[in-house]
Amino acid sequence: MKIGASGASGHLGRAVVSELLQRPDGREVVAIVRQPTDARRASAGDVGQYSRPHTGLVGGDRLL
Repeated sequence: MKIGASGASGHLGRAVVSELLQRPDGREVVAIVRQPTDARRASAGDVGQYSRPHTGLVGGDRLL
């Protein structure tokens, strides 16, 4: 399952991404942040790339 988490560098988003990454069910987590350098252990999607903001979410199953 591929899950995108918007606001992943914020307080709640960071906690959600951390929780999802700790689960052993093989989820792929895409952290959606303003600056891709803010994402730590997840793939990053850059919301600043308006021409292709969904690049990391192609084939995604869920979006938070």
